[in-house]
Amino acid sequence: MNSLQKVFMMKAGPNAPEDFFALQTASISSWTLLSTLLPSSRGLDSLEAHLDLFESLLEAGSVDLRIATGEALAVLYEAGYEADEEAVTDLVEVLIPRLQELSKDSHKYRSKKDRKEQKSSFRDILKTIEDGDEYYEKVAFSKRETLEITSWSMKKQYDHICKVHSIWKSEKKSHSTLRAKRTFSPKMFLTIFLVKSKLSTAK
Repeated sequence: MNSLQKVFMMKAGPNAPEDFFALQTASISSWTLLSTLLPSSRGLDSLEAHLDLFESLLEAGSVDLRIATGEALAVLYEAGYEADEEAVTDLVEVLIPRLQELSKDSHKYRSKKDRKEQKSSFRDILKTIEDGDEYYEKVAFSKRETLEITSWSMKKQYDHICKVHSIWKSEKKSHSTLRAKRTFSPKMFLTIFLVKSKLSTAK
């Protein structure tokens, strides 16, 4: 986690290329995924240690980096809430005005797609941090198979597993050795991941 942290802690210069922001986005997103496995007390400590950095990254010139930072904040807030509700609420209060701005951003110099994606993401984040609502999303894979995502940690795990699943399907088409008769859905990957995570935590 420290290696990933060093990447998204690097300051962007005035002419930083898109690749730089893409690297930072990937690093904080992966760091957040690993943070979903931390005990709640560690989540609160991590949030406190990174609060100033998150505040800075929420001003970044990349919409993807801002969203990834918001999701990191939501994951750690969720963990911290379990450890100490009052402490974590006081801790993030300073960021709420900025989160509100991002949830209503209407700057014309941003693309319509970016504005829509950013507003949608930060409205969901605010529902958790400002209103105290738990994250909820229901994903349908078929008429009979659905998945209920009930936390930001679970959402982060699901998003990453979808990416892995997409790469796996692409590789499967390219390499005959990876071809198999059975089709694995993102839900199946998530179930395996969650079981392994619980076993690791129990140890």
